[in-house]
Amino acid sequence: MTTATLSPDTDRRFVALVLERGLASREAVESVRNEWSLRSSRGEKLPSLAQLLCERNVLDRRLAAQVLQEVRGRRANRIGRYELGAELGRGAMGTVCRSRAPDGTEVAVKVTNVASDRDMLVGFDRERRLLGSLGETDGFVPILDSGIEGERAFLVMPLLTGGTLRDRIQGRKLPVKEAAELVFQLARAMGRAHARGIIHRDLKPANILFTEKGRALVADLGLGKHFRHDLGDAEGSVAFSVTGAIAGTTGYMSAEQLEDSKRAGPACDVFALGVILYEAVAGVRPFLGPGMMAYAEALRSPPLPLRQAARGVPAWLDAVVLRALARDPKARFADGEELARALEDGLARKPLSPVTLGVVGLALALLLVTVALAIATARPVAPGPEAQAPAAPIAPPGHGPVSPVGPPAAPATPPAAPVTPAGDAASEYEQRAMEKAQRNELAGALSELDRALELEPRRATLWGARGEVKEHMGNLEGAVADYGEAIARDEKLVSAWRLRGGVRGAMGDLPGAESDLTRAIELDGRTGLDFQNRGFARVKMENVRGALADEYRAVELDPTLGTAWMLRGMLRDDTGDPAGAIADLTHALELKPGNLEVFVHRATAYVNVGDAERALRDVESAAAIAPSDDRLPVIRREIEDLKKKR
Repeated sequence: MTTATLSPDTDRRFVALVLERGLASREAVESVRNEWSLRSSRGEKLPSLAQLLCERNVLDRRLAAQVLQEVRGRRANRIGRYELGAELGRGAMGTVCRSRAPDGTEVAVKVTNVASDRDMLVGFDRERRLLGSLGETDGFVPILDSGIEGERAFLVMPLLTGGTLRDRIQGRKLPVKEAAELVFQLARAMGRAHARGIIHRDLKPANILFTEKGRALVADLGLGKHFRHDLGDAEGSVAFSVTGAIAGTTGYMSAEQLEDSKRAGPACDVFALGVILYEAVAGVRPFLGPGMMAYAEALRSPPLPLRQAARGVPAWLDAVVLRALARDPKARFADGEELARALEDGLARKPLSPVTLGVVGLALALLLVTVALAIATARPVAPGPEAQAPAAPIAPPGHGPVSPVGPPAAPATPPAAPVTPAGDAASEYEQRAMEKAQRNELAGALSELDRALELEPRRATLWGARGEVKEHMGNLEGAVADYGEAIARDEKLVSAWRLRGGVRGAMGDLPGAESDLTRAIELDGRTGLDFQNRGFARVKMENVRGALADEYRAVELDPTLGTAWMLRGMLRDDTGDPAGAIADLTHALELKPGNLEVFVHRATAYVNVGDAERALRDVESAAAIAPSDDRLPVIRREIEDLKKKR
C-alpha cells in the first residue's frame, strides 16, 4: 500500500471512514494520531497517518487498501480486454464490476482493490487457482479468464443476474423446505471442494449467487485455501495462511476461525452453512454481537433451537442445524458432503400424519398419570426421609425403541395410604385410610385422611397420601393442590414432586410437569421412570434434544422400560438416525410384543433407510392389530414411492 504522499484531506477522510466502519477502535486511532502529530511538530519526516496506523498494527493493510481505494475514488475504466462498468460488489480481495468483453458479452470482472500489494496479489492468484479447479458443474461460479495488468490482477466470471442470497432473505424468511433444499445444494458443492482439499472460510449470503434460472452457485474464494498439504497446487494457499490471521466474516465465522484460522478445516464451512440455513428460516443469525469480542462471547453458548426461533421446523432439521452449529468442530458434520447427506435424508422423509401426532399427545397425558400412579402403588408414601431406589443396571449402548403409543396398564389396586406407627389418633386414621384404599373404598379413604389432617396438618406424607387418593378419584386439581401442600411441608419429599409432575402433564401443564420431574430427578436421579416421563413432557414441548437425552438415561437406569425404548426410537428417527431408531424399536418389541405403535413407527424408520420389504411387513403386522388405523395407508404410499425410485 503506497500512502506516504497522501494529502492531509485524504488522510482525514481515510481516518474518518475507518472509524465510521468500526475497523479500528477510536482509542487506538487517537493514540497513533497523537504520535503522528507530535513527531510531525518536531519536523520529522513521517509516512501518512494511514501508513502509520498499519505500521502500528492498528489496521490491517488489506482493509486499509480497500478504504483508501474508496476515499480516492479511483477506478480504472479498463483492464486487459475488458471495459469496466458499474461496481457490483466489494470483497476481501477485490472489487467486482459489471463489464463488457470484446465481443460485447456482459461479464463480471473482479479487480484487486489496490495495486502493488503483494498479499492481495497472492490472494488473487490463490482464488484463481482454487476456482479454476471448481466449475459451474461443481456448484461454483466459474472463471472465464484471468490476468495481470501492471500491478493489478483480475478475474473474469459470468455475469449472474439472479442476485444474491442476501438479496433474497433481506427483510424476509424463506419457507423451511426451500431453505433446506438450498443449503443442501450448497453443502453438496462444498463437499466437492472439501474432497479436493479446499475450504472456503467466508461462506455467507452475499457470496451465494443465483443464475437466471435460479441455480445457486458459491462465489468469492478470496479467503479460501487448501487444508491438505498432500494435494497438488496446495503449497501457495497453505503458505499464505500460515500466519493464522483471522479470516472470515463476523456472524458466520466458527470459533476456531476466531482463535486461529490455521486450525480451520471443512467444519468451518459446515458451521457457516448452518448459520445460513438458520438465518434463512428464522430471519436472524443464531449468534449475534455488535463486534468481534461480543460475537466471540456469543459463540460460547448454544443458540436458541431453530424450532423455537421459527415455526414449522421439523425435529430432524432442528437437530441437523444444531449439530452444524456445534462449537466443537469435531461435533459437527465432518464436511459438506456429510451435511448434504443429512439434509437429503431429512428432505426425503415425510412428516408424521396429524393422527400420529394426536395419538402421541394423548399417550403423553395418559402415560404421565399412569406411570406416576404405578410408582405410588409400588411404594407408599412413608413419613420421614424418602427411601432411595436402588440403581438399575446400565443398559448396553445402541439398543433401541420405545413402544409407540399405548400407555402401560393401570395398576390393579389404588394407591395405598401410608403406613405410620400407631400411637396417635392421626396415625390411626391414616392406617384405616390405607385399609380402605386397598379395598378400593376411595371415598372412605379420603374421609379418613381428612380427619387425620385435621389433627396433624403439618405432616407432609398425609397430604401426599390424600393427593394420591384424589388422583385416583379423578380430582386432578385437588391432587395437585395436595401434592403442593406436601412439598411445602417437606421440600425433599421426592414422591410428591414425582406425582405432581405426572398430574400436571395430564392436565396439559407441560412446563409444570417438566419442572416437577426435574426436581424429583435432582433429589433422586436413579429412577428411570422420572427420566422417561420428563422426556415425554419435553417431546410435547418440542425440546427434542432434551427429550432424547432423557430417554437415553431412562433406559440406562431401567432397561425394562419399553415405553422409553419406544420413545427414544421415535426421536432418533425424527433426528436423522433411522438405523438407530430401528434398533430401539426392535428392542421395544421384545419388551412389548405385538405393540401397534412400535410396528407403525418402525415401518416409518424402515422407509427412511430404504428397506421397503421390512417396512411392508411391519405395516401388515400393524394392520392385523388395527386394520382401520389412518396412518397405515400413508405408510403404504411411501413404500410404493420407495419401490418406484428403484
